[in-house]
Amino acid sequence: MKLTPFAICLATASFLLCLINCQASAQEGNWNATLKIVDENGNPIQGANASVKSFVRRAEDDRSPTNWNNFEGLSDANGLFKASHRDVAQQLEFGAHKTGYYSIVGVHYMFVTEGMNGEQITSTRNPKITLVLKKIIHPVPMYVNRVDIAHREAPAFDKPVGFDLTVGDFVTPHGKGTNAQMFFTWHVDYDTNDLSKTYGKQNSHGWDGKMTISFPNPGDGIQEFDVSERFSSEFPNDTIRGELRSTQLAPVDGYQAQLVKTNRWHFGQLGSFNNYDEVHKNYLLRVNTVLDEKGNVKSAQYGKIYGDFDQPVTTFLNPEPNSREIEYDIQHNLGRGGNNFYFTY
Repeated sequence: MKLTPFAICLATASFLLCLINCQASAQEGNWNATLKIVDENGNPIQGANASVKSFVRRAEDDRSPTNWNNFEGLSDANGLFKASHRDVAQQLEFGAHKTGYYSIVGVHYMFVTEGMNGEQITSTRNPKITLVLKKIIHPVPMYVNRVDIAHREAPAFDKPVGFDLTVGDFVTPHGKGTNAQMFFTWHVDYDTNDLSKTYGKQNSHGWDGKMTISFPNPGDGIQEFDVSERFSSEFPNDTIRGELRSTQLAPVDGYQAQLVKTNRWHFGQLGSFNNYDEVHKNYLLRVNTVLDEKGNVKSAQYGKIYGDFDQPVTTFLNPEPNSREIEYDIQHNLGRGGNNFYFTY
């Protein structure tokens, strides 16, 4: 199976996770993996290129190349591909692709930890995984930018700061943008209780932070969509990821005029609280909206955001008014891309 940059990125991340977290014991035994490859309607896809690779971790003093056992083939009339082997592998990587569809890859861990019974060990070594291939319908050129709002200083507090989705930056004087399609407003309340008895000085005791996303036009808006990268609650460390995270078409309605993200931390209280979720949260956008006299959408642009705002995100904007197509034509980025950018659709 040919590895795309997308697949290489996931494989590298999973390999590092294995090196860091593989503290469980390796036990030789049979494993049997069953992939079921279906379309978005649940219909089996025959003839998809499927692969399963088992990773056998070598001893720390072993300098020989990493051992991968690779099994490839085509899915049958029921969309099934099966692979099996006997080894001491703790990790399986799998994937599927077919012309006309977006590819999908994933990782399954076969850790044997203390306290696992025979049934649990058997289950972890016999995974049954459903892979949903989304159809390539009509990719379009888009403004795509990798943006890191989370790790830069907020340009202002308690007043909206415009953000330009075509440039991927705040508007002047805070950035290089010229046309604000959305606004960010930050507000922070600091708890400045007197801690002099404990620390000899007055200091910040914590904070309550709020980031509000709003829009300049009636009818503009944002809505969340979740993507679960876990294919089974039984195996919480496993991940699965398709090249196209969103739907092919942006929805007609369901957009909210604002989104509020919060975080708080207070001294002496266990943990912190926030409603960010970079693992699952993604967003759909409608901007530059023009309404008719009855309040119906006459014209608008549609886009999406991959990721949540406590981490770098990837923004997408379709330049064509009234086109709800949000499949990205990866060969035609109208934006600047940005640092730490890897290709997604």
